[in-house]
Amino acid sequence: MTGTVDPLLLRLPLELRQQIYTIIFGPRRCVPLVSGADLWSRSLIKGGFDTENAYTHGLNPGILGVSRSISDEALDVLYGRHVFVVNIHWEDCLKVRKFGVANLRRIRHLCIMAQSEAVFYEEPRVLNPQLWLPLLEGLVQFQIVAQEPVATRGYHGDDPILRKTLREWITWLDPVLQYFSLNLSKTTAVSIDDDGRAETTAMMKKHFGTGYRRERNISGDVSLEQGEDDRSD
Repeated sequence: MTGTVDPLLLRLPLELRQQIYTIIFGPRRCVPLVSGADLWSRSLIKGGFDTENAYTHGLNPGILGVSRSISDEALDVLYGRHVFVVNIHWEDCLKVRKFGVANLRRIRHLCIMAQSEAVFYEEPRVLNPQLWLPLLEGLVQFQIVAQEPVATRGYHGDDPILRKTLREWITWLDPVLQYFSLNLSKTTAVSIDDDGRAETTAMMKKHFGTGYRRERNISGDVSLEQGEDDRSD
């Protein structure tokens, strides 16, 4: 099969081959690298493909076994087309390492969630450059969805517990934003969904200046399970 299909496919222009890979892998997906990710997402995380689950979810990985050159081209489309969602709070982000450096460099669309669930902000978050530098260097689109504690814990008014939690949140998140702002490519389009919260907005402006676009991120809404009534316009 390899001796027949490989030469015929490689005779086509690269642009046409990429269109073929896109058809094979199906429509663009939001790939949540978090607990409870669907079978399609987990088949990516494993570093290979669970054939039964992949076919069930409309993903045909057979093209990846044709040859090394075809596989490399197809993986460029597979990882470059979809939006990968990572929650920086949890150990789930460590799953990204299973992709390997080569595939991390293929990712073009990344959404980072900073979610203020019942977590402790005892120390500032330290990001591992061995994981993040290969991932950030080739991004076309970088999205941040930040959810302040007030958005999830229901505090209202001048609450001392809320003020303390917000200080911890800012101390925790600030170095994360600084790291991203320093290591993203100048050509990467940055969009931020800060839910219109003053403290988070101030941090975004501090690190990204005017070099980002504020927008509501639908993927973030789904991932954070936020309803229409909980978000600011």
